[in-house]
Amino acid sequence: MAQVSISRRSFLIASTGIVATSITGAIISTRAADANQLDPNSPSAVALGYVTNHQRVDTNRWPKKASADSRCANCVLFGGDGAQGACRVFSNQLVSANGWCNAWTKR
Repeated sequence: MAQVSISRRSFLIASTGIVATSITGAIISTRAADANQLDPNSPSAVALGYVTNHQRVDTNRWPKKASADSRCANCVLFGGDGAQGACRVFSNQLVSANGWCNAWTKR
């Protein structure tokens, strides 16, 4: 088997290209995820009791939902001003402003 000799300079140049490509791919996939609507049946949504309509929360299972006014639109983790917005708990996926989950925190 023949040995291949690579200089340190060549290695660093090649590594820089690979890292730049990886970062660009991560940015593109993050932006694509930003545009995705959260699936209420996804494991993370189910674990936190996410519903698209805060009036349908099972308050026996989720007693934190005692306040009738708690919903995504008035949660500190919600980033939006329309009918939907990005939620920091769900990797910035879009959630309904009228929704609710157990991570709700008053603004």
